[in-house]
This record gives sequence, structure tokens and C-alpha cells, in this order.
Amino acid sequence: MQDTKKAIMESAMRLFSQRGIYQTSLKDIAEETSVSKGTIFYHFPTKDELLYEIMDYGFSDALDKLFMASIETDKLGDKKFIFSQCLEILRDDKLLFPINIHLLEVALCGNEVIFEKMHEKYCQWRKMFYNLIVSNYADEELKLDEEVIDAQASIILALIDGLHVQHMVSPEHFNVEELSKQAATAINAMVSLEVSQPK
Repeated sequence: MQDTKKAIMESAMRLFSQRGIYQTSLKDIAEETSVSKGTIFYHFPTKDELLYEIMDYGFSDALDKLFMASIETDKLGDKKFIFSQCLEILRDDKLLFPINIHLLEVALCGNEVIFEKMHEKYCQWRKMFYNLIVSNYADEELKLDEEVIDAQASIILALIDGLHVQHMVSPEHFNVEELSKQAATAINAMVSLEVSQPK
């Protein structure tokens, strides 16, 4: 990442964290970074595209850590572990998820550029959860139902989004351990993984 672009993103993250998304303008970010507004627009044509880049960078880093933690603890594909790691990120990070909700609102209200970016990102996240689930069965000679696994990945993503909204409005009820256990149980109950022994 270019030094100027990285500096702009770091300044933006500081200001968004301190003042909020709606209270921070691109002019504020330019002043904080000691660059012109033209430089901001060169790297980020709109404020929402800057927000998307921050979200993408932050979540990519967080999910890389989740994947590495899964490998180190030998819990690839463990749904409870996946949920607990994602919910800890959700609980501890005060910026990424509000940005995600804002961008979803912008996308669904007609911003085609952000809609395409969010569509692509959600497809990537669903594929990541799909691969994590499949990896849990890597050592077993089983025939996996791809549609069922894709459904599980979609449900994981939907539950994380829904729990995030609940955390924003009712954080006192956010018990990561219990939520992770119940979410994993709910997925297994709703969509059983259809596998068969090879003939």
C-alpha cells in the first residue's frame, strides 16, 4: 500500500473512532493527514469508498488472524471456534462493524459502486467460511454436499451480521462463550451436514 494512501486511512480511522463516521468530513481527514483534498480524492473518489477500503483492510487482517488461530489450535472448521473468534472481533472493535453497517445501508439505498464492492466482499466471506467448514473434514473420506455447506456458510455470515446489530443496541447481553455455543448448535440443528461414506 502506498505511504500516502496508508497515512490517509490511518488518519481517517483515528477521526472516525474519535468523532464518528457522520461527523468526520474528507476536509477533516485531509487536515489530519496534512495533504490536500485533491490528494484525498485521488486515492478515494468518495468518503464511502474510503470507508470501504478501511473496512476491507481491517477485516482482511482480522480474518487472517482467525485463520491462523484456527490452524494453530487445530480447530479448522470448528463452528463454535469460528463464532467465538468472530464475535470477539465484533465485541472489541468499535469501528469496523459500524462501517460495515453504514456501507450496507449505502449499498441498499442505490449506490451501485458500493453495492458491487459489498456483493463481492460478502461472496468472499461466504467462500472463506465454506472453506473453513470443508477443512474440518479434510482427513475423512466423505462425500460432502456442497449446497448444504454453502447454506451453513451463509447462515454463519447472517448470524454474525445479526449478532453485530444486537451488540450495537444491547451490548450488556453479549456473552461470547454462550453465543458461540448456541450459534454453532443452531446451525447444526437447522442444516445437518449431509455426508456419505464412499462406496
